[in-house]
Amino acid sequence: MKFGMEQTKYAVGSILAHSLFCGRQKFRKGKVLDQRDIKKLIEFGYDEVATARIEESDTEENFAATRVAENIHYNSEPENFTKSTAFTGRVNIFANNTGIIVLDEEKLTEANSVDDMITIATIPNYSQVTKGSIVATIKIISYGVSTDKLTKVASLAISTIRLKTPKYSSAHLITTKISRGTSEKAIGAIRKRTDTLGLSLNVNKDIPHVQSILEEAITEAKSDIILILTASATSDISDVAPMAIKSLGGKILRYGIPVDPGNLLFLGELNGMPIIGLPGCAKSPAINGADWVISRVVCDHTPNKHEFARMGLGGLLKEISSRPMPRVQSRIRK
Repeated sequence: MKFGMEQTKYAVGSILAHSLFCGRQKFRKGKVLDQRDIKKLIEFGYDEVATARIEESDTEENFAATRVAENIHYNSEPENFTKSTAFTGRVNIFANNTGIIVLDEEKLTEANSVDDMITIATIPNYSQVTKGSIVATIKIISYGVSTDKLTKVASLAISTIRLKTPKYSSAHLITTKISRGTSEKAIGAIRKRTDTLGLSLNVNKDIPHVQSILEEAITEAKSDIILILTASATSDISDVAPMAIKSLGGKILRYGIPVDPGNLLFLGELNGMPIIGLPGCAKSPAINGADWVISRVVCDHTPNKHEFARMGLGGLLKEISSRPMPRVQSRIRK
């Protein structure tokens, strides 16, 4: 692509690189100049203008953005994504359904390394989305890019963004009680999470915090997955809730996650049914580690050890004034 200052009288067919005003009329950047435009610009004293010209070896910005988006969209899951019409070298991709986004981070990084002018920006990996959520933006920085480099990027982009939809349709919440019961507000916060994922929710509220009684409640649950919110946070893998699952022949796949808020979460399995032990912060509607685990499990993407470890980097860590035990203690005056 050729870019630079050009005598206005020779600029027919070029792309205006910078917006200009001719009286009240605005000539927007990106406009392909015709003979009438040239005449007007000269009348208002623009003897030279900054222009871009697409060469034979280049692809214009809107065609380039569309090509990359179509490789992600049509060659991956056309039923799960839709795309916008290209404008100023930009195409947005949106989710058509509820689920989680799964990215091929390695290929997307490679695609973004081919040419600085060809960019693919996405939401974070494993983000939960609903219909209409923006998933990615393809933006061509310059007015045209090398067709050869575009071809490489478009090839790398194939199937790099996937949408996993919910596998399960129902959940069973069990809460236990020692002294105080579980508030309706807390249950409402959990119900909002399951509603967003399209799950119906059954609630077995405030059973005694006793292993044998919890075992019975787990056995009687008929939903696709079980959520357990104990009266006191699960403090060890040998605590009441994990032991109840193991006693029934189940497994604890993970105890504790590197996400704060949300550390005290466990993930178990009993006869193929996922069981998630919720941290106390799940009583609040604020996003926490439970949101990340619930959405992935419901969409049939149980995190592996490496994915759990990655949750700790660039996560949710922040201080909040309402936290009963602040992470950062105030300086004590002597």
